[in-house]
Amino acid sequence: MFNKRIVLVGLCMALFCTPLLVKAEGAKDLTASLALLPGVIDSPDKGPFVDLVKAIGGVYTEGKIKIETYPFARSIDNVVKGKADFHIPTVRNRAVSAESLPYRFTTEKIGNVAFVIYSNTEKPLTKKMLKEAMAQKGKFPYTIEVVPGIENQFGFPGTPSVDLTSSLQKVQKKRIDALVWAQEEADNALKTLKIKSIQREHWMDYEDSIIIAKGPQGDAVDKILSNALRKLRADKQLQPLYAKVHRPYDDWQPAKMGW
Repeated sequence: MFNKRIVLVGLCMALFCTPLLVKAEGAKDLTASLALLPGVIDSPDKGPFVDLVKAIGGVYTEGKIKIETYPFARSIDNVVKGKADFHIPTVRNRAVSAESLPYRFTTEKIGNVAFVIYSNTEKPLTKKMLKEAMAQKGKFPYTIEVVPGIENQFGFPGTPSVDLTSSLQKVQKKRIDALVWAQEEADNALKTLKIKSIQREHWMDYEDSIIIAKGPQGDAVDKILSNALRKLRADKQLQPLYAKVHRPYDDWQPAKMGW
């Protein structure tokens, strides 16, 4: 009789504990590698993009998301080398072959981000001029600095920027022809520097996406992040968060500011 009770207790424990064990084994903690960008990602705890990642973590209940911050190119490299599960922010240009990249993107995008051409008012580089140069054969005539690590997404030969602030100063001093960068990040730096001799012009909008690894590991992370983004979007939580990061192109000029 005593032995039967032990068997019954053991069976009950197995029935109640098995789901917990399955959940524990299926749970996955993620490491988010975020690129340091003034006013958007200032630290692992500060910035509207950080708040967005925290919101993703809020709807992902099977594990936790650890946020780390790095310089832009290194942040992407963390994903490629398996040191992080995903990188934010990035842009996706669907005209660029996915096979040529050392990483992939999540199925679900975050939103759309406006990229701007920043050139010197005395030597402006317009959208029309850039498109004409892209269509011509031979040596590309302009020196344009772009976001490091994703310079292959823009469709024209770009030089990776070492530092956003220094790139804007190079434009001011006419050491480069232009900088092409996401509106909010570059505008934040421009307003801090108070440079009036820079002209802004909308280049184009890109998909604001998330970089993940190729292969089965990336597939698993894609499922987690894309499901979380869909839920946030369905619950109408994503757009208010994203509006604090990126907005539609704002047509203003530094020369008209009271700096």
